[in-house]
Amino acid sequence: MNNIFNRETLAILSPDLFSLALSVVIGLYAWRRRKVAGAAEFALYTWAAALITLGFIVELLNETLPGKIFWDNFQYIGMVASPVIFYKFVLSYSGKHPAHPRLFWLAIILMPVFFLVLIYTDPLHGLFRPDAELVSGAPFSALRYTFTPLFWSLIIYIYALMFIGIIYLVRMLTRPHQIYRRQVATILIGILILLSTSILPALGVLNVFQRDITPLGLLVCNLIMAWGLFRYRLLDVVPVAYHTIVHSNPDAVIILDLHERIVDMNPAAERLTGKKLPEVLGFRGNEVFEAIPDMIRRLEDLPEAHEEITTSLNGVATLVDLRISTLIDQSGQKRGWAIVGRDITILKQSESELKHRTAQLEQANRKLEATNTRLNVLSRAKDEFVSNVSHELRTPISNLKLYIDLMRIRPENQVRYLETLERETNRLEGMIESLLMLSRLDQDRVSFRYQAVDLNDLVNEYVIDRSQLAESKGLRLERQTTPGLPRVRADRGLIGQVLSILLTNALNYTPEGGVVTVLTQARQREGQSFVGISVKDTGRGIPEDEQKQLFTRFFRGNAAREAEVAGTGLGLAISKEIISRHKGSIEVSSRGVPGLGTQFTVWLPAQFAMEEPYQE
Repeated sequence: MNNIFNRETLAILSPDLFSLALSVVIGLYAWRRRKVAGAAEFALYTWAAALITLGFIVELLNETLPGKIFWDNFQYIGMVASPVIFYKFVLSYSGKHPAHPRLFWLAIILMPVFFLVLIYTDPLHGLFRPDAELVSGAPFSALRYTFTPLFWSLIIYIYALMFIGIIYLVRMLTRPHQIYRRQVATILIGILILLSTSILPALGVLNVFQRDITPLGLLVCNLIMAWGLFRYRLLDVVPVAYHTIVHSNPDAVIILDLHERIVDMNPAAERLTGKKLPEVLGFRGNEVFEAIPDMIRRLEDLPEAHEEITTSLNGVATLVDLRISTLIDQSGQKRGWAIVGRDITILKQSESELKHRTAQLEQANRKLEATNTRLNVLSRAKDEFVSNVSHELRTPISNLKLYIDLMRIRPENQVRYLETLERETNRLEGMIESLLMLSRLDQDRVSFRYQAVDLNDLVNEYVIDRSQLAESKGLRLERQTTPGLPRVRADRGLIGQVLSILLTNALNYTPEGGVVTVLTQARQREGQSFVGISVKDTGRGIPEDEQKQLFTRFFRGNAAREAEVAGTGLGLAISKEIISRHKGSIEVSSRGVPGLGTQFTVWLPAQFAMEEPYQE
């Protein structure tokens, strides 16, 4: 070997040596970037090419037949490994993944191992080199043997894998929207040159330097790959990154060129627009979203345009969040626009539903708070009610006990004591009846017997009945009725009970010489007719601060306590409950000035304008 390694052979082998060195360097460069998809496979592929080149160089320099066969076998290690590694590189580079990777790669690798075993055991069976011989020549002797079916089977396997990988690359190259097509073109050119320089000698078409010019093809291929590494940043960002970021993006992504034409759209965009890429490829962006041109105009002053638009997808209104950004290349030149769209229909519906539910919860919470407030009020009212009832019942009961004891001590005064006992008993009975009435009203257990009631007749009846009582108190009881009043639909007995309560109070709190007047009248309010009864006295009046509490149960004003008028403080409360159930109202008017008195007025809807009142 030393005898033939001179300047002449060095000059002849210099391209091969350069190719060997370049393969090793490119492999190291790629290996340093092995975290990038496809970089590790690319490094292994260039090192496999380096093994082929190294074996070729040493085979040329070796002068013996066994030596040449050894290094020829050595080259086959790189030859059977390179197509497998190349195929793996293409899959990683393009983002393809086999369905069952372990079984797939096991089947792929078994074939190269099988061929290598046959090649290295050829002296035992002669299936690969049946007639290997050493042919003398200058400056190198050559190894020559007949290509057997086993050899051609290996070649077919190698080129089949290579061509499958090339098909993947061509598909990437021929898609006009593929932004990495220059990288793909670089890889394709290098691989096709390599395949050409390796297949032609095998077919006997081209023989240079003792038949094999594959190392020269490797040199050209490596130079092209090196150009791709530095010019197009091959292995820095590969198409699998584009696939991951764009085509696997759940948001719709549409790429426009400088003429606003569609050059790419991912599957999510196809689903959102209802159109396939081939249908809109080359068309303007407004073919899919009408708002795109206006948004692009706004990008002249803004880095990004954003808008929510409504579009129709299969006849269904769809709300889309649309964002457009300008695409700038490494030189700072504008290359087009990227449009990202997201279907926010469900999101907006969810937000609307959430607002609706929140409003419902807030309303329910307000109702609960109001209910809780009412319960607290009722609880306090219950406590106050129990306290008041206990107090009001205690007085007549104490008097009953007292006069029963007096009757035992002084039987001679029995008649006078019995009169007092009767009054206290009647008072106790009235209180109990009032409590029972309120309880029945609270529980809606009072039966209302509605009929057409003439309030003038009712007033005449009660004024006549109470005339003697008024006269006995030194009072004048008058009536002022308005003729022709419409009737009201009411329970005559209950309305009469209200009138009785008002008359009793007026007669009790009007001093001797005073006047109590009962009036009837009519009025219109909010388009509805009402008929009213007023009871007016000339008593001391009711202070303004007490008027708000008049209809509270057990409330008795200063006038009742000072005049020592018997009562329970339940009459006006009962009156209000009865009138409320007739869908009417009760009003009080007083300046709190003695002599000007007080006026209570009950208003009931006229029969022809009255709705059906509640009836148990």
